[in-house]
Amino acid sequence: MLYDDEFLDYDGVYTGDVDMFIVREDRPLHEAHVAHSKEIGLPYSNRTRTGQRKLTGLHFVIPRDYYPETRPVIEKYRRLLEQHAITLNNEEVLYLMMDESVGLPRFTGTFVTHHGMHARAFADHRDLAYHRRRSDFVFARHFEPYAARFLAASATPLCAAILERLSKISYARATLSAYPRSGPAVRRQMEVMLSLCRALEREATERGGSVAGD
Repeated sequence: MLYDDEFLDYDGVYTGDVDMFIVREDRPLHEAHVAHSKEIGLPYSNRTRTGQRKLTGLHFVIPRDYYPETRPVIEKYRRLLEQHAITLNNEEVLYLMMDESVGLPRFTGTFVTHHGMHARAFADHRDLAYHRRRSDFVFARHFEPYAARFLAASATPLCAAILERLSKISYARATLSAYPRSGPAVRRQMEVMLSLCRALEREATERGGSVAGD
């Protein structure tokens, strides 16, 4: 529902999750999404969740084609939000907004809308076998391809500085009670992800290969 006139100065605008660790890929993020938007014939790149009236919350748009068509609908839903008249979640609202403006993707496809690891999926230390069995998260698709580059990024001074800053954040008890997976949990989630990356690295070494993404 955000809009700024400066968006029109760009060839693409990507809305993602705050707890997504985006990892550099061989094909740049913007190139993949522009190609996907052309494939589905829409001024945005996203996909419907199978069997649901939802788009993913990771939404890439072609600003000069997208916003002139969607602004009225954006404003409508912003007013509804301000009036506390919306009881749907963000993915359901986005589905309705696109349905009422530029249209929905005609097919779901297999395009991956995110480009890294979703931290909230890794709250507790579990082994590789557990994550590969999960039905709520496709580990081989949404984690393993990013493991080597995420591990390399974690070894940089910048990452060390970020972790140090996270360790110093304090929260009121009431805040932590209302949002138990926020704040300090982010550092724990990252530690879990790094542990899994190292396990994948060991597994690849034992097989005589390398971690996916090298």
